[in-house]
Order: sequence, then structure tokens, then C-alpha cells
Amino acid sequence: MASIATLDSMQPVSPTATRSVSLQPRARPLWHLLGPGSPGAVQSAGLPLPEIMQAAALTDGFIARTGREEFLIAATTPPTADGLCCWCYGRDDRVLALTGPDWRRVMAQVCHADLRGFGPNDWQLLAAAGVNLWCLGIDEGLLLGCDPSLGHYLQQTLTEVVRDLTAASGQSGVQPTSQRPTPTLAPEPASASASASPSRIGDQL
Repeated sequence: MASIATLDSMQPVSPTATRSVSLQPRARPLWHLLGPGSPGAVQSAGLPLPEIMQAAALTDGFIARTGREEFLIAATTPPTADGLCCWCYGRDDRVLALTGPDWRRVMAQVCHADLRGFGPNDWQLLAAAGVNLWCLGIDEGLLLGCDPSLGHYLQQTLTEVVRDLTAASGQSGVQPTSQRPTPTLAPEPASASASASPSRIGDQL
């Protein structure tokens, strides 16, 4: 197996970044479309209809099919919902972009999922640092979205992982797997993430 490139040393900044990995918040309207009429609403809006647990890129965002009659959509204008067969709600998910050649090293510290083959437009639901997430593959990284009540915790945890890996790499190269820190589990969210006001996902995917 090829060796993993080390992270460059850095001073703590906001957003957390190095030449090898960066963590930044993203913002763009995010919508939850669900109900038996939701596939038809997607097609009527001229949007691609992904298979279950798949995503497709849009001009101004993405559309992910999270269930048989359920979609997560990042777009300026959502499909029209009739309120009888489908419903559309704004979402307030905390969304982060983790990018750079070493993004998989960061995720390996907090997530048991194998993301080695994860690429652009790939979609997955998983848990990282005890937080349930949706993940969308983007160029050289991924978007992470979670319940807003756990967003600060997730961002802080990932920021600390980036800094710890940076410090370890600067001192002695790649950190051995046996020495990787065990992530702290986050508390269970009090409620679902859907809410009346939309959040914003990044200007560029």
C-alpha cells in the first residue's frame, strides 16, 4: 500500500486549513421533499431522479434520494409540493466541506466506514464521532451534513482531529493506527433536523 502523505504544520486558524486538508462551513438552501407524490414532483421540475441512496449533481447544488419517497435537495428553488401527496420543508443542517488529499485520514479518526473508494457524487449515510451524517462526494473531498443541534460539536471535533494529525505529522510523520485517538461520542439529538427555515450549503460543491 502506498504511504499516506503527511500534513503540513500550521497555526490554528478559522476555518481550519492546511495545504493537504481543509474544513469549511458551506451554505446554500437545503430542502426535504417527501411523500408518495415526491418522485413525480421531482420529474415535473425537470430534475434528475436518482436511485435510492444515490445522488445527482445539479447546476446549483445536488439532489439525493434518501428513500423510496424521500429526497434531500440543495437548490435555490425546490420542486413544487401539492401538500396532499408530497410535502417540502426547509432544513437547517450544519454542512461542512472536508477537502484536500488527506481528507480520508481525517475521517478515519472518527468513522469506521471504508471511504477509500468514495468519489464525486457518491452518497452515503453514516456515523462519525457519534453523529449521524449524510455525506456527498465532491472533488477531492466530501460534504458532511448533520442535525444543527450537533453541528458545533461535529465541526469542533473535526477541527481538533485536523490539528492533532498536523502536529503528529510535523513531529514524526504519519501517526500509527494504534495511536489514533478514540472519538468522543456526541449526545443523541433531541429532534429531527427538518425545520421551517432553510440552511445554506456552499457556493461551490
